[in-house]
Amino acid sequence: MKILGGYKGEASNKNGSNNAGPEASRTQKRMLRKSRGYYIGQTMAGDARKTLEAKRKRAKDQKRRRFKYISVISAFCLIGIVVAVFAINFTFKQKAEREARELELAQVSEPVPTVPIIDENAGDNISLRVKEFVVNLEADLASKQIRINRVVLPAQKAREIRVFIEERNEYYKMNLDRGSAVQAEDLARMKHYLEEKGIEPGYVDLRVEGRAYYK
Repeated sequence: MKILGGYKGEASNKNGSNNAGPEASRTQKRMLRKSRGYYIGQTMAGDARKTLEAKRKRAKDQKRRRFKYISVISAFCLIGIVVAVFAINFTFKQKAEREARELELAQVSEPVPTVPIIDENAGDNISLRVKEFVVNLEADLASKQIRINRVVLPAQKAREIRVFIEERNEYYKMNLDRGSAVQAEDLARMKHYLEEKGIEPGYVDLRVEGRAYYK
């Protein structure tokens, strides 16, 4: 009975070993696959390394994008500065050219008498009104073959000028408020009258319209 029982036990062990064999084989295969997975980098250290590399890549990409953004902004700022400088220079250049043209036009349009004008008021700046009158008077008398020698602005006489002509000793008092052509006509008539009569006055007054007298 014991022998039989021992036989059964051996048989039972034999059967048990037979049943455990496939399970052990599957376990070994799993461990092998796992070891192979660890071998190709699926360990915890490998995962941490991959995570670190991903973070570094993201940081590098962010840095690259930030640098690109800053570069674009800097380029736009530089372009804006260049445009602003160009606009300012262009504005100043246009202003300078405009002022130069205005000055040139003023110099061209300003009348310039060819005869000397003596201001007894000790003023160095002859007014534009006086210059225009003298220039017009020169032209009016030149049409009558009379040339002016000089013009004097008497002291404390705001609207009076004294005209000296060539080949005569007297001077002619004129009024700036009267037209130069009318007074040139009066001067020519008085000159002819004095020469015809042989009169040598000190001056001839032509300031009042319709009247002329000498002294």
